[in-house]
Amino acid sequence: MNQPAAGALLPALLDRGAYIVLAVDTATGRIVECNAGAAAALGYTCEELRTLNIFAVDAGLSRDIFARHSAARGAHSPLETCYRRKDGSTFPVEVNVDSVTAGDGSQYCLAIARDVTGQRTVERQLDETRRRNEFLVRNMPGAVYSATLANGGRLTWLDRRIAEMTGYPEAELLALDGGMRSLVLPDDLPAFDAIRRTPPGQPFDHQYRVTRKDGQVRILRDTGRVAEGDRSLADGMLFDVTERVERERILREAWEAEHERFQLVVRASRQITHEWTAATMAINWGGSLRDVLGYTREAHGETFEDWFSRVHPDDRAQVKARRKRAGDDQLTVLDFEYRYLHADGTYRWIWDHCAFEWGPNQKLLRVIGVMQDVTARKQLEAQVHSAQRMETIGALAGGVAHDVNNYLTTILGNIDLARMRVGPGERWDELEDARAAVQGCAELVRSLLTFARQRQPARSLLHADEVVAHAGRILQRLVGPGIEITHCAEPGLTLFADPVQVQQVLMNLVVNARDVLGEDGRIDIRAESATRVDPVAGAPREYARLTVTDTGPGVPNSLLDRIFEPYFSSRPLGEGTGLGLSIVHGISRAHGGWVEVENAPSGGAAFSVYLPVN
Repeated sequence: MNQPAAGALLPALLDRGAYIVLAVDTATGRIVECNAGAAAALGYTCEELRTLNIFAVDAGLSRDIFARHSAARGAHSPLETCYRRKDGSTFPVEVNVDSVTAGDGSQYCLAIARDVTGQRTVERQLDETRRRNEFLVRNMPGAVYSATLANGGRLTWLDRRIAEMTGYPEAELLALDGGMRSLVLPDDLPAFDAIRRTPPGQPFDHQYRVTRKDGQVRILRDTGRVAEGDRSLADGMLFDVTERVERERILREAWEAEHERFQLVVRASRQITHEWTAATMAINWGGSLRDVLGYTREAHGETFEDWFSRVHPDDRAQVKARRKRAGDDQLTVLDFEYRYLHADGTYRWIWDHCAFEWGPNQKLLRVIGVMQDVTARKQLEAQVHSAQRMETIGALAGGVAHDVNNYLTTILGNIDLARMRVGPGERWDELEDARAAVQGCAELVRSLLTFARQRQPARSLLHADEVVAHAGRILQRLVGPGIEITHCAEPGLTLFADPVQVQQVLMNLVVNARDVLGEDGRIDIRAESATRVDPVAGAPREYARLTVTDTGPGVPNSLLDRIFEPYFSSRPLGEGTGLGLSIVHGISRAHGGWVEVENAPSGGAAFSVYLPVN
């Protein structure tokens, strides 16, 4: 190629300065011309390039390929190859080849190449991103989709697993009239339609049932987000949660059944459960709260103060002290008993078993426990204790009665000797009174022996008016002139009892009243019929009620539960044995009756002994 022909190509080469432009002699493959872009990209000067052939620059070009290109006429489709720089490094290019004929008829190949390194990098990144996205989509727990919400959730793109979930081929799913909504069960349409009401850019998470193509019903969880600025488009993910929901249902039913069994056990045991949380100071009540204490949870309240305010005032100090000790010693369990206010206004004995849960830095987190009504047990313990003391009294009474009986025998014998030695009319009245007193005392001794040996009383049919009249006459001398004794009896009333023990009951009650009255007052002895429920048979029965009422100060409420205990006395030491009322109690029980006490509204105390009439 001569110089003028090569120079004629220069304007075209300069116009394409943004590319690598090489003019190559088709006969020899020598580079005859280049542009500045080629020199910059390949690291040569234009003069150096003109000394090279195309094979030194194009690393992917063989002579056969070059020959084919040279023989062809016209432009070729873009080719991809690699160019080699002066430093030996290569880079990808896309080359457009065109045949050019010079003015002298010489043939040249015009190679216009574009560096596609950045494009290939982007393409590789896109491929890698696409590969990763496909990997993520394939390995996600749910199936991904895109949908338009305006026409029932019609799918525009879907993961193949949605076809597996529904049993419909992908093409059918994409062509469904009404979209996914047409597969949703009617009862669950509100949950599905809620997706369409989601504001743009906001997430949604709903669950509904669909009918598969084979008729099976599956439960799907639909979670995703509505497109920003367009509430008609959404991207989401579907999860088939049928098995999970079924497992949750089975577990929930099992838990509910177990919880119900637990509640039945707690109610059957008549226990109250409680859980106190330190952070909120709230108590969660369960179990038999209503059955045991008569409260509903709402009526009782769920604060710490609601509980503590119902503890008996006399027990609050020890309850507070026990709980403080639990905190000071970091106890994990604690048992204690206290009296607690029932909804009916009475107090019940409660056994409280607590488990303490401690957190970091010895901070109390919560207390869980059970409460049980042990009133019956406490009463039984009191009865056992009373029985043990009564047994002691019986042994003591038996010993004393035996010794007293010996003395009485001697006195009675001496009285008989005195009657024999004195003449008729000489102080017989005094001797007869002495003999009657000794015989009465002997009857009391016999009664004590009966009581001590736990034998049945020697019962007989007694007339109530005679019993109270005799007691009033004898006991008036005992109480002194300052105290008035009145007595009355229901006409015709009889009772079936031991006469000596009945007199002993009245004597102890009158003496007890005299001790509280002091120098003056009034004691009333009254006998009347009463219909009460037999505590053993549980049926109504007729009783004779012997009531001794005084005008004294009455019995303090704090002592009402203890006055019948053996050896218990409210009087100073040495002024009472504490046996009188316990003997009254014992005799009443031995006859199949009982004794009651109450403070009269007008003042004073009233002791009522119930004895069977037959």
